Amino acid sequence: MLTKTLRLSLVPALSLATLAVSALAGDMPQRSGAFGIKGGLFGDGTIDIASKHIGGYVGDFETDGSYSFGVFFERNIYSPVRAVLSVDIHDVKTITENQSLLDIAVGLKGHIGLPESPFVIRPGVSVGYGYLQKFGWLENSHYTTLKAAAEFALCGHKGTGVLCGVGLLWALSGGNDTYDITGGPMLLTRIGLLM
Repeated sequence: MLTKTLRLSLVPALSLATLAVSALAGDMPQRSGAFGIKGGLFGDGTIDIASKHIGGYVGDFETDGSYSFGVFFERNIYSPVRAVLSVDIHDVKTITENQSLLDIAVGLKGHIGLPESPFVIRPGVSVGYGYLQKFGWLENSHYTTLKAAAEFALCGHKGTGVLCGVGLLWALSGGNDTYDITGGPMLLTRIGLLM
């Protein structure tokens, strides 16, 4: 469950995404961009923790599988490449704790299909900013995230469609004032709608 502070931190992020969509979509031609939603499973993984003050490895812990959902906007920049802005929530869960990781990312995504075919392959990669509120004994922490994924889409004649995809998420670097924290890869398996 999202805490009140995390919910409040989503308001400016989603407002910014909405403004970006409005600004980019104002005069864009048909099918030059898309908006969508995705949801599914956030797989288990390992989180490594090192102390900044003691100067050594503190330990690691395993996360359990949970859920992930998000919204995205993409715009054609050079066929078949699209620029993507995404806002995701991944539930980070252990035996005793769970907390939501906010992940705001930008990246590139292919949109590859045969002419007149409704099937599209969408490989992509993105880099983002992750924020995790207090998690057990770890205080609030910030991360640089990396996502690599492949989606398969079945699109209608107006560009709308359904998605299913698999990907990996890493927390490449991050932490807080006390600890350096990294994690991943964690498996993302999600389905969604492309509009």
